[in-house]
Parts: sequence; structure tokens; C-alpha cells
Amino acid sequence: MLVRAALAAFFSLTVALSAAAESGDGPGSQDTPLSDPARPDADRDRDPGSRPLEVYAWAGIEPGMVVADLMPFSGYNSHLLGHVVGPSGTVLAPWAFSDAAVEALEGRFEEAGLSNVRPMRDVSDVADDSIDLWLTVRNLHDLLIPSIGEQFGFDGDHVMAEMLRTLKPGGSLIVVDARTLGGGLDAQTHRLHEDHAIEVLEAAGFEFVEGSELLRVEDDDYGEMGFPTRYDVDRFLLRMRKPS
Repeated sequence: MLVRAALAAFFSLTVALSAAAESGDGPGSQDTPLSDPARPDADRDRDPGSRPLEVYAWAGIEPGMVVADLMPFSGYNSHLLGHVVGPSGTVLAPWAFSDAAVEALEGRFEEAGLSNVRPMRDVSDVADDSIDLWLTVRNLHDLLIPSIGEQFGFDGDHVMAEMLRTLKPGGSLIVVDARTLGGGLDAQTHRLHEDHAIEVLEAAGFEFVEGSELLRVEDDDYGEMGFPTRYDVDRFLLRMRKPS
């Protein structure tokens, strides 16, 4: 019940950006993707802390790319990415937690005019070596907590294997998650140590490339649960890749 309640709270709050970033040229974009009037107020509240356009720029996301947004939840990143990759690109939004969640996301993106964003339950129909970049924002830890997988119908090892299978050789996996200082996984607070994240992903077949302190929050006490206020906690940012 705690996980379900926290996830519900997530849908109505969260994460971020400071507004100096590049413009996108996808459907409906204004000055920047953040200016899209179709974005809900809850998304705008997240922008200053999540700094999404800065994260995407660091990740190297560009127009024309095929990008997958793991576990899109309410569609915060998928919506913005639809603008960033533009009409010549595609955003896949896999492992929405139910058929109803897929339908809700489809309605959101249709209303926003983002025909290049495709919500889906999984990537079983996606070809090998076809995705330029995977993005996972605040849900790698979910793959490592069996009770969450049981509740929402996924197996963490399978999801990581599918990310590796569908990623192009040399393609990037970008990881954002809430940091714990205690090492390993803290399932109680839904936090993860970056060294453990790297270890798990290397075991799954990815290579570590680099990290960034872009989302460092110095005054985090590391006791707060990793959600629902995902935009104000200390987070790590990693780039992994599929071996060429």
C-alpha cells in the first residue's frame, strides 16, 4: 500500500529544470519544450529541480533520435522528449504499468499533438539494436525491489536485458536516481548508491562511461523517501553504454 500510495502521489507532483536550455522543434513547441501549453501545472512544478533540458543536453539527445523513456509514469519526460527529438524522431514510453496507463498516456500525447510518442507495455515488439538512447529517471531502483516488480508485473533482470537488446551498439543508457550514502540499495527510502547502480548494470552487460554532479543537492539529509518529492533530493546521473 505504501508503494501504491507513493506512486499515486508521484503522479500529482514532482521533478524539474532551471529554464536556460535549448529550444526543441517538435509539434506544439513554443520558445522551449517547457513552454508547451499542453503540459500540466504539476509538470511545471517539477521543472526547476529536475532540470530536464540540461539532463537531455548532457545525455546528447538530439532531433531525429529514437529514445526510450523507461516507466513513463504520468509522461513528464516522454512529453518533453517528444519535442526534443522532433517530428523526425521517436519516443518510446515502455513499461507503463497497465493497459489503462497506456491509454491515459496515449490520450495525453494525442491532445498535445505529439504523434511521435508511443506508450507501450513493454518492448517485446521492438527490434534488436534499434534504439539510440534509453533514459531511466528515478526508477532503476524499482527494478531491484522484487515487491514492486510483483505489484506492477515486471521482472527487473528481464527489463535490463531488454534495454540492452534493443539499444544500438555504442548507444547510451542514461540513469537518474536518488542517492543513498549507505551503499547498495535502500529499499525503505527508494534510494540507490551510484556504485551499486554501476555494478548492477555492468553485470547486465552495459559499460560505464561517466557520471555527472548536475543533480547534486548538498543539503539532502538522505532520510527522506525518494518520492513523491523527487525534485528536491540528491540524485546521481550516469551514462552507461552498450558495447560496440
